Amino acid sequence: SLLARLLLLDFLKKINLFNKIDIEYNSWGKPLLKDAPHFNWSHSGDYVVFAWSNFVEVGIDIEKTNTIEWTEFNTIFNKYQWADILDSYDSIKKFYYYWVINEAIIKAKGMGLSFDIKGINLIHNGQITIDNEAFKLKEIHVHPEYLCYLAFRNIQTEFNIKSQFYLPKDLG
Repeated sequence: SLLARLLLLDFLKKINLFNKIDIEYNSWGKPLLKDAPHFNWSHSGDYVVFAWSNFVEVGIDIEKTNTIEWTEFNTIFNKYQWADILDSYDSIKKFYYYWVINEAIIKAKGMGLSFDIKGINLIHNGQITIDNEAFKLKEIHVHPEYLCYLAFRNIQTEFNIKSQFYLPKDLG
């Protein structure tokens, strides 16, 4: 989206890389900044979220929890996720939970949405594995009608997660 690109440009200005933009793409089509921090963005409804890290690949996803016919999506979740959705008191919220974490993890791994998310395995304490590679999840509270998760490779180093909210007039 245009707002996501404006956030990226604003970010590059703040870290003095605005004039050194060299965007490359991995084999799955994920944009990468050459010799610069890892980044990712997502948008849904009224919100755009942007994540970056100097240390590790990141993936972020946000979705507005609209009422949808979620039962049509049964083939994209693994059997454990689908059973949890069906057994949940709030199946729509649980559906969006798995949708958002799966997409954030795939983005952190640097893969496109063509990746079969049935291979994502949820482990306790917010840890996830794909192809025997561990990832962590962090929920980002944006608005009660939205779910947002940040995913990153499971590293041993502690780091801070900061949130900053922009209005379109603040960018540019």
